[in-house]
Amino acid sequence: MERLTGGEARRSVISVVGAVGIGKTTLAKKVYDGTVLVERRFDCRAWITVSQTYNMKELLKLVAWQICQDEERDVGNVNMMVMEELIISIRKYLQSKKYMLVFDDVCEVEFWQLMKGALPDNDRGSRIIITTRSDMVVASCNESSFGHVHKMEPLSEEMCQGLFCRIAFQYEPQPHCPPPELEQLCHEFVRLCQGLPLSIVRMAELLSKKEKTTSEWKRLLRNFSHEVESNVQLRGTSESLALSYLDLPRQLKLCFLYFSIFPKDALIPNDKLYKLWIAEGFVQEQTGKTLEVVAEEYLYELIHRNLVQACEGFYGLEKFCIVRSSVHEIARKKADEISFCRILDGKNSGFSEKSRRLSVYSLDAANVLETNEDSQVRAVFLSNIGALDKSFMVTLFEKYKLLVMLDFENVPLEHLPKELGNLFLLKYLSLKNTKVKGLPKSVGELINLRTLDLRNTQLIQLPSEIKKLQNLRHLLASVYDNKITMDSTQGVRINEGIGFLENLRTLMTVDADHSGIGLIEELEKLRQLRRLDISGLTAEISSALSAYIEEMSHLECLIYFIATTSFATAPFEGTLTEVTRLEGSLPKLKLLVLRELSGLKVVEIEDGALPRLEELRIGSSPLLNEVPSGVQHLRNLKVLSNYDMPKEFVLSMQPDGGSFDDEEHSASEMNHVNRLSFASDEVSFFSDDIED
Repeated sequence: MERLTGGEARRSVISVVGAVGIGKTTLAKKVYDGTVLVERRFDCRAWITVSQTYNMKELLKLVAWQICQDEERDVGNVNMMVMEELIISIRKYLQSKKYMLVFDDVCEVEFWQLMKGALPDNDRGSRIIITTRSDMVVASCNESSFGHVHKMEPLSEEMCQGLFCRIAFQYEPQPHCPPPELEQLCHEFVRLCQGLPLSIVRMAELLSKKEKTTSEWKRLLRNFSHEVESNVQLRGTSESLALSYLDLPRQLKLCFLYFSIFPKDALIPNDKLYKLWIAEGFVQEQTGKTLEVVAEEYLYELIHRNLVQACEGFYGLEKFCIVRSSVHEIARKKADEISFCRILDGKNSGFSEKSRRLSVYSLDAANVLETNEDSQVRAVFLSNIGALDKSFMVTLFEKYKLLVMLDFENVPLEHLPKELGNLFLLKYLSLKNTKVKGLPKSVGELINLRTLDLRNTQLIQLPSEIKKLQNLRHLLASVYDNKITMDSTQGVRINEGIGFLENLRTLMTVDADHSGIGLIEELEKLRQLRRLDISGLTAEISSALSAYIEEMSHLECLIYFIATTSFATAPFEGTLTEVTRLEGSLPKLKLLVLRELSGLKVVEIEDGALPRLEELRIGSSPLLNEVPSGVQHLRNLKVLSNYDMPKEFVLSMQPDGGSFDDEEHSASEMNHVNRLSFASDEVSFFSDDIED
């Protein structure tokens, strides 16, 4: 902390180095999020996990987006820039700033040589933290005296034992203290963890849920030791991870193996995982629960077992998960053992020659079909690869007619041939972040399709053949426009007949302005909708929408984007300056988002309103200076967050900030709120019954 906030005015690099699982990222995150002092000493900050991308240009985009989230005009449209332009733009923006950047998990020596050109040494006390397991990376980053190396060592035996017992016996009548018959076994487990905090935590968490008997612990110790002996490449955290995997039920093992399909440290949308698992048949039906709810429970169980980490995107609207390097290695190894997936990434092309799944990324795909003759393939994942011509697509659709899943996300794809209709078994099709401008009429032949993802494409209008897809559950669409900011969304136009898709659970994002009042008549037929996103909302459609949403008993998430500043009313009572009487007309609504409301000044919530609301998110409302009145009535509220809001709003969230009727209310009536998060100010408030 002292090296961050004091010292020389010159830019300096602090390198945190140590083995996998020793706590480098945890330490850096504590410093980054730790105090208001750090935040106030810097004009802008950014946290970048380097191994989330294998492309330096994408890495620079992440830097640009994070340092300028609310000032995009100062860096321009980063999506359209080449790498040299990105470097110049970032450098120009940071030239007058005192900045703090964290680059987590740097593996390549060349990283700093490429990145430092974008980070000016402007004598303003800027600081850069780099975490790495490589001494060579450290040497490349600290080429002058203006740097510091913080080498992390394993914990002492005493500290290891204390940490292990505190977690392993946390649910016992005498927490933190092992019974005498288990004390020696505790030492043996701790010894195998080699002083690595992450390994100790994972092992102890696993044991905390097991019977505290000598026979059970000896069984687990034998499994653990066998895994280590039979896999000499496993060291430290990987040992405990392997045991955590072996302890999973069969269904969760299959779901966990899906992480082997994606690149290491990739941010994976939770919703995408749910849809893929369901399409595979991995999710078992449970009485009274949708498959999506069961899939969500599966993911949370993997998170609870410390195999997966949870994170959020902008506004928290889309939730992501990630597995770190050591976990990814275990997933890859176990997937290869059962031929779960064949990976083609230019490095590992020998995995699982015969497999039902083929994943291709960071590779020229031109010869993929020639080198892969496996007719058993049922799922193809293509990501971050070279351009695909029409002949490739035709061959793909003709060769793999039994495909169930096809993922083209982040592929420079412009055209889909009519042969798409050959894939009559297809359940999942993603064209997200492609350049596709239209769909062939043969899309109507995909009668088994459950998920169609067209987000961030150049497709403006859905073809009328979409109405034939009677089994479609999730229709996701939005139009890419380089004039649209990251806070805006342009919906697609839909033709008459969308109401035939009676099984739809998700519909996003439709353009109400162009679709007209007839859109509401179509929406009234979609009684199973859980989420609805509408853009271009006009005054003409607003009243009809109000009546519609009151009848949607299953609706859990409603997001709308106002068409013009002259728009006078919203789906709830009120105007652009005031939203009042947010009542219980949506009995199952869990998420409510109010964003881009530049004139909004007041939000009032009545007692008994929105009885199941769990998340209220507010953003880009510069005139809203205090938390919504009556927020204490939301008894199931877990998250109240803001993005790019005034400081007065943030201060009003403090327990003594005057946002409640009196001090007694702030202490007692808000005790049911688990988390109040602030995306723009890195402030969190936890209730008394939540452990920090």
